Amino acid sequence: IFDSVSTTTRPSGIQVGGTNIAIRNSEFRRLNYGINTELNPKGLLVQDNSATLSHEGGGLGAYFIWIQGEDIAILGNKAYLGDPKNPGSGGSHTIRTSGIPAIFSRLLIANNDFKNYDRTSINIQEGSYAYIANNKVNGAIRPDNDDCAGHVQIGPLGKDDGLHDPNYQNARTSWVVVEDNRLYVPAIHVRHGAEHVIVRNNERRAPIGGTNVPSCAAIFVEGKDSRYGETRTVFDLRIKNNIATTDDDKGRFLKLESTGSKIVLENNVFIAPNIKVGEYSSAPVYIDGDLSSFSSINNNTWPDPSIKVEGGINYFAGNYVAPS
Repeated sequence: IFDSVSTTTRPSGIQVGGTNIAIRNSEFRRLNYGINTELNPKGLLVQDNSATLSHEGGGLGAYFIWIQGEDIAILGNKAYLGDPKNPGSGGSHTIRTSGIPAIFSRLLIANNDFKNYDRTSINIQEGSYAYIANNKVNGAIRPDNDDCAGHVQIGPLGKDDGLHDPNYQNARTSWVVVEDNRLYVPAIHVRHGAEHVIVRNNERRAPIGGTNVPSCAAIFVEGKDSRYGETRTVFDLRIKNNIATTDDDKGRFLKLESTGSKIVLENNVFIAPNIKVGEYSSAPVYIDGDLSSFSSINNNTWPDPSIKVEGGINYFAGNYVAPS
């Protein structure tokens, strides 16, 4: 058990460097970071550990694991961050990889149980070769910013923070697989600078929860940010065989913001029997621009709601249109 007596100034649990290290069957309590790999280990196994106390109840104040290095496997852990009764009130990402200037290479995150009520559950930033599979991810709707907490997020650091990287135009997250995960409230986010990513066979369940649900689409793609140049986009993203369900009357399966390149949307299912298309911008697929970002949209199953907008259910190029 890694613990401290302080409730204000919390130390980190384990700082990791070196080669071929295993951290197993440990519990992390009143700490800042649980595990910090800023010393760039080569060969690290983190398996069957737990950090399940709330922040107020003596849990972690920051990350469960900060990742940079090579050949890292995160398997079978339980980590719960944030306050489920007050989402967005404080906390940090459960797992986050570095990006300025250190990166990761060859990362496996599988069979974990994560709950995050403030930030992201899995945040994969600059680096290459990540496999994220068979994780259970819980989160909550954040009332403070009309979004959901607990996302699985793929892509280098963006928005204002990413501009501090002197090489921000060339930052990339590449060769990532996100499959067979179960998400309860959180979404999958793919950010500009993500390349060669496949999102497949995941299941997402959304709650009945207020007007901010549509902004938390099951899959959200931020195709581009003009501040980062024209070449840093979402490129070669494949979204296949995913299922999203909600009993709410609001929601989206896919939201594409700005434009990407070579996006594939195939064999997905959106179950939303009560959806009211157009209300709070609800639609199975909501695209800011036209369809030029896609190389294929095929064989998806969308709801046939009683409330449509002029017969249309999906939104692109400024209009709601019927699926074809």
